[in-house]
Amino acid sequence: MEKNNKWDKEVEEMARILAVRKGCVALTGAGISVASGIPDFRSPQGLWEKFDPQVYATLEAWVSSPAKAWELFRAVGKMVKNAMPNPAHISLGKLENMGIMDAVITQNVDGLHQLGGSKNVIEFHGNTREIICQRCEWKAKENESMLMFESEGVPLCPECGFPLRPRVVLFGEPIPEESLSKAMEAISKCKSLIVIGTSAVVAPASYLPYQAKRMGCPILEINLDSTPVSQIADISIRGSAEKILPEVIEKINIFHIPQE
Repeated sequence: MEKNNKWDKEVEEMARILAVRKGCVALTGAGISVASGIPDFRSPQGLWEKFDPQVYATLEAWVSSPAKAWELFRAVGKMVKNAMPNPAHISLGKLENMGIMDAVITQNVDGLHQLGGSKNVIEFHGNTREIICQRCEWKAKENESMLMFESEGVPLCPECGFPLRPRVVLFGEPIPEESLSKAMEAISKCKSLIVIGTSAVVAPASYLPYQAKRMGCPILEINLDSTPVSQIADISIRGSAEKILPEVIEKINIFHIPQE
């Protein structure tokens, strides 16, 4: 059956840029994981409808009421536990294996890029895989972390008794220095930047496309809606990444460009 793609020309040009230039970096947000069953927090069905971020997701909220914060943590943990990578995550993993994708910078905490095959993933906002103690730096094993999301109350550090928490970045907390440094290094070396499923309004991730643009990198975008990045993008496709990225890979394979 013949495909009816309104974005076929854009997909082909995107594939050509990625294949020829290689050295691509991806910047991803919540939109890439919606097809995996994790709604965008800001959407009408998102967690912010039930959990006011100012009450549950700030540093102040964590300090004043760990129990409230853990209500949110458990809601996120349950969604992540049941989620599987969709074709968009898997496509980015394939692009890395093809020698085209150098790194994925993600604002998501779900770990789906790693499950999708990406190895060089920079997690701007942390992840739910790791449960840590901020006082003594004790860290739970991954299977222990999953059990904590299923239990009740606030888990306490077995070493010092301090409340434990996932290694996620709350509102009011800085991006981890290591993640920020790795992201800036990746952008400084990238040959193209593809922005997927993010509104691109949350700093400092929102600065990265402009930094890449200043360096002369083509900016590629896949998003359902227009964003600030759309104004500087060389190619901007309105559509779902889980449908578009597999087509991009198909076009790259048609080109028969040698892969590393």
